Amino acid sequence: MADITSLAVQKITKPNIEEILPYYLDGEALKSALDFIAYLRENKMKPSWTIHNAWKAVNKGKVLYYIRLPVYSSHFQRPNNPNWERSWCVTPFLMNLAKYENLITDEFDKKMVVDNLYGCKPYCQGARCSAKNPETRITICGTEIVRHCHSSMLRNRSLWVVNPDKNEIESIKKLLELEKKARADNRD
Repeated sequence: MADITSLAVQKITKPNIEEILPYYLDGEALKSALDFIAYLRENKMKPSWTIHNAWKAVNKGKVLYYIRLPVYSSHFQRPNNPNWERSWCVTPFLMNLAKYENLITDEFDKKMVVDNLYGCKPYCQGARCSAKNPETRITICGTEIVRHCHSSMLRNRSLWVVNPDKNEIESIKKLLELEKKARADNRD
């Protein structure tokens, strides 16, 4: 039987994420991820296979989010997450954050955005990044953040939320709805 977690098989089958999640998550983490995927489908943010262990949704011609499962040994390794093999990551692209940032009033939601904003962090190879890039200072949700990375992920205000808990998933849902509304307002 073919390994449906392999890139070769996924390129052919383009599996639904629900088929692959049980290979990486179990128990409450799996239930939480499946509930989140159901929410996305119900709210017209269907995850579509895009590349090895990654699914995305597009809204108004731009990526709205990615959901990723581990591909290599250090993919989601963080100081607080040594068990990378049992992980998943939600990456919302908050390209219009400046338009609705003032609507993010809940302190948990603000902290979730600031703490998960993509860019140089303590576990990043900051020396390599800072050698090539000058400091970038941005203010997000009232907090000044210093970053060295200048990737499109930072410009797109993407978050990397690894193993989101129940509260983080609720925040992600709110942020995705705000982002969708901002994108719709841009088209008017």
